[in-house]
Amino acid sequence: ANFQKVEVDDVLTSYRKARTRLFFFDNEGTLAANKGKNKRVYHAAGAILDDLASKGSGPDQSILDCLQTLCEDQRNTVVVLSGRGQEQMVEWFGSVKGLGLAAEHGFCYNVPSISGKSWYQMANAVDPSWKERAFEVMKLYVRRTQGSFIENKGSALVFQYRDADAVFGQQQANELSYALGDVLFGYPVEVVSGKGYVEAKLRGINKGTAVT
Repeated sequence: ANFQKVEVDDVLTSYRKARTRLFFFDNEGTLAANKGKNKRVYHAAGAILDDLASKGSGPDQSILDCLQTLCEDQRNTVVVLSGRGQEQMVEWFGSVKGLGLAAEHGFCYNVPSISGKSWYQMANAVDPSWKERAFEVMKLYVRRTQGSFIENKGSALVFQYRDADAVFGQQQANELSYALGDVLFGYPVEVVSGKGYVEAKLRGINKGTAVT
């Protein structure tokens, strides 16, 4: 894609002229430092699924103050998106009045200017048994892959192996991808592989969908 850097002066001019403005901010790596080693759970063979939520990194007070300033302008709609859960997002950003939040990559969302205090989900009546089935399979691979761990992101379950041996970790990830595909066949779930992770998540749930 032929992306070009936008000049700051052009942005400020457009901002001042606009009658309405919409802001989407990612959290970790944008608003907050991406502290990748926070709350890692290794060898989760005996762990309970609900205990595997990663805590991640929250914003500092200066960022919260800036967000509050943006939200105080009635022409602005401001939303923070994250893969973290609803409770974690409220804990981090709940002090900012008028701020919209999209948790679990947009699966759960609340935009006060549109929905008031109510939270909504992008999909309803989803059979939750898919996650337990995926969890049981992932535990097998955590047992055999030193440096790996499982992360529960609400609408997604992630096998993280970025701290494992690169070659062996990749081999295990490839096997896990095929195994999850078989186990989760028939569920509205997709298996996605990336650098250092294999993720099973509800189909169609992502930040790109959330902003549309």
